[in-house]
Amino acid sequence: MSENLPSAPHVAIVDDDPALRDTLTMLFETSGYRVTTLDSVEALLDNPEALGAACLVLDHTLPGKQGIDALETLRERGPLPAIVVLTGFGTIPLAVRAVRSGAFEFLEKPVEPNVLLDVVSRAVSHSQARGEAAAVEAEARERLAGLTPREREVLAHMLGGAPSKAIAAKLDISPRTVEIHRGRVMDKLGCRGPVELFRRYADLISEQV
Repeated sequence: MSENLPSAPHVAIVDDDPALRDTLTMLFETSGYRVTTLDSVEALLDNPEALGAACLVLDHTLPGKQGIDALETLRERGPLPAIVVLTGFGTIPLAVRAVRSGAFEFLEKPVEPNVLLDVVSRAVSHSQARGEAAAVEAEARERLAGLTPREREVLAHMLGGAPSKAIAAKLDISPRTVEIHRGRVMDKLGCRGPVELFRRYADLISEQV
């Protein structure tokens, strides 16, 4: 296991071949990654740090539980890291199973170092983008939680494109009161206009109203 730069993207390697683990560790570390190595699926499942890596490079042919079996187990636990499956015995059915189980990529050994680095780079970028999207969604949900019940009603009608007078009629309140609620909604949700409001909140409010 390597403990270099904590801020570097984290790659976890699961392979029972010590020589290959060493080779991949050197390859990834010299490319700026922080690396964790494990020799079995069981060790992976007991290692929360490795499960939280930006990319997991997972050999399929392992003692005990095999790599794609681990994918299926991990899917039951929650969101998957970006997983690159390696195998020395690649077949189309195995590749299909890997992708259906949530693998980011499926590669047959031996893999050219530049090819593997390119795939891992894309997997890390995928994980980072997914993490950023999750953070944005979490913030949006937190902002929604700060609305009053009436503001939520007004928001739902705003997202449906209703003008203030129509909202006032539907909610049996004055247009002026609707305008006050609209202003508070925009302020609390941190939106500058209707396009941003729709883009950030339409799907979330439809789940809750």
